[in-house]
Formats: sequence, C-alpha cells, structure tokens
Amino acid sequence: MVTSSYHVFRAALLTRNLKLDAHVVGAPTARYYLPGAVIREFAAVMRDHLRIHLVAALVTIVLTLVFTAWIVPAVVLPSSGL
Repeated sequence: MVTSSYHVFRAALLTRNLKLDAHVVGAPTARYYLPGAVIREFAAVMRDHLRIHLVAALVTIVLTLVFTAWIVPAVVLPSSGL
C-alpha cells in the first residue's frame, strides 16, 4: 500500500485492523505541508483509539492525585520561629 509519508502509521493500523497482509510505504510530502498533516494524523489516531486514550488519561489523573495526596502531607514545613 502506498500513501503519503505522514499517513503511513494510521494506514498500517487500518490494514492491521482489517487483517490485511500489507506493507505500507510512504511517498514524499512537501515539507511545508507536514506540520498540519502530522497534527491531523495525531488527532485521527486519538479518535480511532479514543477509549484507550481516555482510560490512560483517567489513570494518569487518578495516580497524580493519589501521589500528591500521599507526598504533600509528608513534606514538613519549617516553623517561622515567632
């Protein structure tokens, strides 16, 4: 399968989901076009795998809150000496 260079990763994911035995190759893309195209591809991969990304974000937030609640009380602030 031949596609744009920025689209190779998502095309490979799609062929894997369709259980196709395909080799994905990227064609050259103009440099000025790449930043926007890569951002769109990132958003598309996030959308295609929304459930796993939401779970990962939720786990990260919960772990951050748990560790913050655990570590912050352990920090002893020096007394002002007044």
